[in-house]
Amino acid sequence: MNRFPNVKPAFIYALAAIMGDVTGSGWLCPSEVVKQQLQAGIYPSMSEAIKGIWKKSGMAGFYQGYTGGLARYVLCVTYGTSWNSALVFVLAHIISCTLSIRCSATCHSVWLN
Repeated sequence: MNRFPNVKPAFIYALAAIMGDVTGSGWLCPSEVVKQQLQAGIYPSMSEAIKGIWKKSGMAGFYQGYTGGLARYVLCVTYGTSWNSALVFVLAHIISCTLSIRCSATCHSVWLN
């Protein structure tokens, strides 16, 4: 936050969530492809699924549906979880300010400016 003093913390948190989702999608997509093809009955075992996907499509085969999964994670998880977390944080802040539990002028500048 010190590197970007003119940027609102909420934006930095949202950007961090998006980057985490992009990274997570990259790690999870291959296992999802294997799992889905096993569940669909295309392959009888995990080793056969891995061999078959590699033989048929190479590395790209393990990333089938990556953009769709990425859109789901970024849009649903980021907006859903981040906005839900932000709402909880703001409500907790409002309650603590109302009850005069730890509140300062600087915390108001984060949300009200």
